[in-house]
This record gives sequence, structure tokens and C-alpha cells, in this order.
Amino acid sequence: MGIRAMALLVRASALAVAGGLLMPAVAQAQSVSGDERVTVNVPAGPLGPALEEFGKQAGVALVYPAELAQGLSTNGVSGTMSVQDALVRLLSGTGLTMQFSGGAINLVRAGGEGGERVLGAVRVQGSQDGGSSLAGATPVNGINGSRDVTATEGTGSYTSNALTVGSKTAQSIKDVPMSVSVLTDQQIKDQNITTLTDAMQNMSGVTVNNAGIPGSEEYYSRGYQITQVQIDGGAAQILGSSMGAGIQSGRYTPIIDMSLYDHVELVRGASGTFNAYGDPSGVINLVRKKPLDHAQLSLEFQLGSWARHRVSADVTGPLGFGGKLRGRLIATHQDNDYFFDITHSDLNILSGTLEYDLTPTTLLSAGINYQTHRQDGARTGIPRYLDGTLVDLPRSTNWTFPWVLSTQENLEYFGQLDQRIGNNWTLKFKGTRISQKGLSEGVSAGSDYVLTSDLAHSAFAKYGLGAIAPRTKQMQYEITLDGAFRLFSQTQKVVVGANYSMADQGGSAEYYGGSLAANGIPTNPFARYYFNPFAFDPSILVDPTGWMDPSSKSFYVSKQDVRIVNAYVNFEFTPFARVRIVSGAHYSAFRSRGYSYDLCTGAMVTNGVPGCTAVGVQPNPRNGQLYKGQQFSWPPSVVAKYDFSSNLTGYAGYTDIYQDQSFYRTQDGAPLPPLTGGNFEGGLKWLSPNKKFNIAFSGYYIRKKNQALGVCDYDPSTDVPDCTGPASGSPSGGELVNQTYCCYAIDPNWRETSYGVDFEVSGEIRKGWQVSASYNWNKTLSAPGGLLFDGKRAPLQSFIPPQQFRFWSTYRFDEGSPLDGVVLGFGARGQTKTFVTTYYCPRESVTPNGCSVSIYLHPVYFTDPGHVIFSASLGYKINDQLSLNVELENLLDNTYLSTIGTLGSNNYYGSPRGAIVTLRGKF
Repeated sequence: MGIRAMALLVRASALAVAGGLLMPAVAQAQSVSGDERVTVNVPAGPLGPALEEFGKQAGVALVYPAELAQGLSTNGVSGTMSVQDALVRLLSGTGLTMQFSGGAINLVRAGGEGGERVLGAVRVQGSQDGGSSLAGATPVNGINGSRDVTATEGTGSYTSNALTVGSKTAQSIKDVPMSVSVLTDQQIKDQNITTLTDAMQNMSGVTVNNAGIPGSEEYYSRGYQITQVQIDGGAAQILGSSMGAGIQSGRYTPIIDMSLYDHVELVRGASGTFNAYGDPSGVINLVRKKPLDHAQLSLEFQLGSWARHRVSADVTGPLGFGGKLRGRLIATHQDNDYFFDITHSDLNILSGTLEYDLTPTTLLSAGINYQTHRQDGARTGIPRYLDGTLVDLPRSTNWTFPWVLSTQENLEYFGQLDQRIGNNWTLKFKGTRISQKGLSEGVSAGSDYVLTSDLAHSAFAKYGLGAIAPRTKQMQYEITLDGAFRLFSQTQKVVVGANYSMADQGGSAEYYGGSLAANGIPTNPFARYYFNPFAFDPSILVDPTGWMDPSSKSFYVSKQDVRIVNAYVNFEFTPFARVRIVSGAHYSAFRSRGYSYDLCTGAMVTNGVPGCTAVGVQPNPRNGQLYKGQQFSWPPSVVAKYDFSSNLTGYAGYTDIYQDQSFYRTQDGAPLPPLTGGNFEGGLKWLSPNKKFNIAFSGYYIRKKNQALGVCDYDPSTDVPDCTGPASGSPSGGELVNQTYCCYAIDPNWRETSYGVDFEVSGEIRKGWQVSASYNWNKTLSAPGGLLFDGKRAPLQSFIPPQQFRFWSTYRFDEGSPLDGVVLGFGARGQTKTFVTTYYCPRESVTPNGCSVSIYLHPVYFTDPGHVIFSASLGYKINDQLSLNVELENLLDNTYLSTIGTLGSNNYYGSPRGAIVTLRGKF
């Protein structure tokens, strides 16, 4: 008997077979493709009655064995959508999947009709192999048994149809009205991406600036630094000072390893509604790996150039209570040298997560991460001659000493509660607590004056013996309520929430011992040490044991507390079937209090030798001042979306920019109003009919105004503002008066702009062929008055290239092919030229105590040519459990700068050609 005849028979005699082998819902005997739009309202409850009600309302035939639905429940479904999307919602979390066949829809267990194991997420199969991110399961999301509908593990895809960045609910890339990107689990594995910095180097439109210190890497997008990082879409961690000049929170410098995360999401542009203060750079969202509903063991072993050794183990599965309790444990160890001399690092990670179905509608999860990192030997950059030419030194050059040390220990606790309310609402609560302690000690690299071609009269100095011992703590909490309701015969969506962030920079001690000695073993540990940069010997200077004794040097203690609160509402209004209006507003408030103490109460210089003749407790006079600010965003952010078809969406809108400046004060002591502006953006997004390939194009224009500009300088000798002479003219050149910068005013003519285009494609072009490619063009202009040497306005950050592109693609040969099991990969990343304008201290002004002039009158301008770096990989699937991959980075061994710095330092070479061999097993 065929499916169509069976459906008709069941429809005619549903009561007679209610206790038999088949229990389909009432349906119409007509062809079902899954694309037909229906309006349904099926409440949560037992699955069997819900399926029957769905069949009646949708007019479709559902065919399945009666026992298949026994003991299962559903969260229900309500709204107007395609049959396919509605069923994915209805079946989400049941372990069932669907197959379209003629006039009926077959329901079977995912993972095979025999039901060897039941997956927690739904996979749509059959002629309509697709889905909807709003339904919580698609061909490229949540198909490997994770309760996280955005999970990409096991999909084999380079794209995603369910992201939470730029929102608080899962949306497809097509439906996010902003420029967004994703690095999936598969791409992370194929490119051997192990750190957040690796991820950002391969992310569309991002520039990485390396300062040579572990965890100090900076990421830039659209001309601005990205300082907000979310975990699982929660409140952003406080990594920098983007929320106010007074928030000096950069001491929290996490070293983020990708073994803990399923994928990375990035939104470019302002996203202030959900993230307190609208910064036009963007937001990074890291999505943790969640426990799976089946047992799985993953092992990874890596060997690579420069003595790289890495091993990672990942075990997950049910722990009891009929599969309601699940867990995941991840352990990673890595130690490696580098292509530059002396430096060695060691990393250890242990992470555990538990997940429990408290009720059919309540999910509780909690976990802990512990991480240690140690680096012996810092990294120093290559200097330049006075004309800007790089000094001809090997890429392996590194002027450091083996006893220079950096350590870090991080402990993180996190938890989340998800509560379904009715058919269409979800309440979520998230909390995270992070503590970090560490130590960085040694010497800094720099020059008294830079090299000239006359080496006999050139000198380069290693100086600045010191240490920082940070003790930081952060906590983030967030509560959100999101849902949908019917209005004007359309589904309307709303998100309401609030988050709170706290950063305690307490206990940060800094030791400064002046400068190092010459002639080998330092008889005076605080005198400058000059050396020939072409014949550097790292053994010439031994570890000055006991140098951290505060009785012989400056001992400085600082503390700063930051509190940020943000409440928001975001509404997606659908007046007509194809038109959607998204608008959001938020209220933000923050406060910060800083303290600092100088423990050196005696003379700092005796007979020309830096030191501290007496130690006590001497509070710095610039202590303890509280500054705070608050803002209600107005006008609210507004974005209009129009669905040209079910696969093509266009959008255009405005998002506000707000950055507090209450830290800057007028001559009368009043706080300045905030720096404001707008992010204008529009674009087109296309999702292929099979939901496996995305194309996105966007154009944007960013403007900022109301920058604080100096109008008076502060005279520390009189402790009053000095408005008689020229002012510093910029916030960075301001003077601290009782923990506030004085004295400033708003320049009404000040404007700062950034504009450009983003283009990106990602996903499966054809079966087995995955691609991720992007092109970004960006132009920025600083405020009028900032001139280059050619008389034009300077860009915001000249080290950011105007044009960038990223490309990576793999091809997996089909079964039956002579190359079955082989995976070929190829990629490239490139950028156009960049430049730097800087100054140097003229030779005649160099003294034993540094440069004798406070304003350097010798400008230098130099460029760095653009470059393209190629990579390739070869993989082989040994069997169903084991795979081997070899990746070659910098295939042509190009010599290039990964970071462009100044004359004296911070010019860092990129890695030479290197190889990484990875063996992976999944059992």
C-alpha cells in the first residue's frame, strides 16, 4: 500500500486505528513540499495529541508508528510559517526527524529508522533538506545532539543559519540586519585555528595588532578597536577603555583557546542596544561547546614547526537520569617555541560542563574553566632607520633574555537557566565569574635614539626593568525574555532584558626599577644597557636576583572598580508579510573608582642613580575619585528589512553610538557630555534554497562627534589648571587632576568618519565543496586638523589596510571516487599597503636620562607594502574514526610584517613557512 493510500485510509478510520501500529494526524491527500505557508497554534504538551492537532490545522498527513510518539513532549508551535519550519519547531528536542514523500510526511527517529540512538536536535531530510534557524535546527546547525540550536559541530559546514550575535535570539545570517561573520567548527578544524587571534586573522574585515605580550593582541574593525567579547551571547567582558576614557581595564588579558568553543561569531559596526555603550567597531561572541545527548570521545594530536606540541581530549555524553543529565570534559595541553629566538610558552586547560533537563521546559547548565599559561622570554620588534627603512635583521631576531617571564592563571565559573514559557516565550538567565592573576617581569625593548647608517654612532638600549602583578576579577549577569505574539495577522517578536558587568582591578602591583646596567653582570641594576643590535648576546645579562625588593625601587599599587548596567528592549514589528521593522532602545549607566599608591617615600634618584631610599605608604594625591555616567539612547536604533523572496532580504537602518566622557572635566569641574554619533548601514543577504550557502553584501557610513578636546593644561606644581598657554589638544595628552582629566571642552566642528563595504560568501557551493571568502574596503578620516605630510586628513589608524580579503576552501571527494577520503584545502589572505607617521628624539637631545626635549620636532613617514599569504592543506579520512591533516602556512615563505610599529619597536614579522600535522579521532 502506498503512502498516499495509507494516508487516505488513516484519515477515514482514525478512531479505529488509534491503538494500532499507525497513528497519523488527519491530513489532506495532496502533494506536500514543505514550502507551503500555514498558520498554526499548537500548545506544548504530549507529542501524540500535538501531532494530531498540527495535522488538522496544517492540512498535512503525518505518518509514523504509534509508539514513536509515546513518552515524548513538545514545546509547541505558533505563528505563520512554512510547513517544514513549523514541524522543525514542533519536533525540536524530541529526537525525531521528517521525510517528505508525495502527499504525506514520514516521521522517523534521527540517526536511522532503526533508532540506534536518538539525537537531541532535529534534522530535516528528504526532498526538502533544509530548515529554519528560528526553528532551532537546520542542515548546518544543531544536528549532532547539542541542545544549543546554534551549534555547528558535526555539520561539516562553513556557514551557519543560527547566530545570536547582534541579537539575543537565534537568527540566520540572512535575517540579522547587520554585517556578521562566523567561523564554524569545521573551518576551525580545517585551518588548525587554536587561538582567538588565529580566528580573528581569518575573520572578515579584522586587523590584528600584536604588542608582543601574551593576551595583549588588539583587534580592529572599521577603523576602531574591538573591545567587547561575549560568551554565549551574554553580557560583554570588559577588555578595554571603549566605555569611557577613565575605565582602564586592560589589565584583564585572557588568552582564549578555541578548544573550548564550538564557533566564533562577529558583528561589525555599532551594537549598543544589547552591549551597554555603542562602539562602532563590533562585538565578538564565543559559543561554548555544550554537552551532547550521546557518548562521544574526541582526541587531537598536533606536531608542528618550531617544536609545537599540542594534545586535546574532549569527552561528552549522558551521565544519568535517563539522559536528562549530560556532561562534557575538555583538557588541552600545548607547549611550543616560536620562529623567533628564546621565547617558549606552555598552556594547560581543563574545562567541565554539566547540563540538566530540570523539567521538559527547563534547562540548567553550569561549568568551570581553569587555565594556566607561562611564557619564558618576551617578544621584541625590529627597529627602523631614521628614514623608516627596516633594519636588515633576520626574522628570528629577538632581543630578550630567558629569565624574562610572563605567567597567567584564570579561573572561570559560569551557569545558565533556560525556561520555556508557553508556546512562544523563553526566559534566560546567565552568569559568569572570572578571576585572573599573573606576573609579568623583565625588561622592555626600546631605543634612546634610533639607528642610523653610521653604526659607530648608533645605539640601541634595552631598559625599563619592571614588573606588573595583576589580580583581577570580573562578573557578568544577564536576564532576557524573548518571545512572539500575533498582531495584524502577523507574528511580532520582542526581546526585553538587562545585564550587569563588574570589573575589579584590585591588587595590581607595579614595580619599576629604572634601567639595566652595561658590561655584563649589573653592578648597578638601574643603569642603561647599550648593545650592538647586530651582535646581541642574551647571556650577557643575568637575572638580577632580588630586584623586586621594593626597598630599592619604585613600588606602585593601583586599583580600579568598574560597574556597568544596561537595560534594553528590542522589537521586530511585521506590519505586512514581507516588511519587518526592527527597533531598539536601551538605558545604560556606569561608575568607576580608581586608587593608586606610591610606596616609595624617599628620594628616587641619588647621585644620578635611580632608586628608592625609603619605603612607606604614601597615597598618590590623584586617588579615589569617583566618576559615573548614564544615558538613555535616543533616537532609538531603527532598521527596515524587506523580503524580496524567501531567500533574498534587504535591509537599511541606523544604530546610535554613545561613549561616555564624564571622566573629562571642564575648567569648572563639570563632566563633559558623551561622545555620540551614528552607524548607517544597508545591505542584501541571500540564502540558498537548500539553506547551506550564504551571500552577504553591506555598505556603511559611521560618524562620531563631540570629542573632548583640551583647552587648558594642568600644572602639577600648583595643582590648578593652567589656561595661559597652549593646550595639549587631545584627551590622550590631558593631565590628571584628582583622577579626572582637565581641562576640556566639546569642539562643535569635530567630526570623525568611517565608511566602506563588506562582501562575504560562505557555505557549500556543491556537495563536498566548502568555501569562506570575503572582501572589505574601508576608508576612515580623523577630525579636521589632523594632517598627513601630504596635507590630507589622516585615517583613524594608519596601520589598518584600506582593503583586505580572506579566502579558504576545501573539497572532500565523494565516496566511490578514486580519491575517496581525501580533503584538499587552499587559502589566501591579503591586504593593501599601510603606513605610519611618527617622531624621533634627535641625537643631540639624547642624555643619560633620556631625551631632553619634551616635543620631538623630527617627523618620519614610512609605508609597509601590501602582501598576500597563501596556505594549503591535505587531509585524509583513514576510517570512520581517524583522520589526518597536514597544513602549510605561508606556502611561498613570504617575508612580511604582521604588525607595523614605530621607529624603535613593535615591527613584528609574520610567521615564515611552517607545517602542522594533526591526527584526530572521534569515537
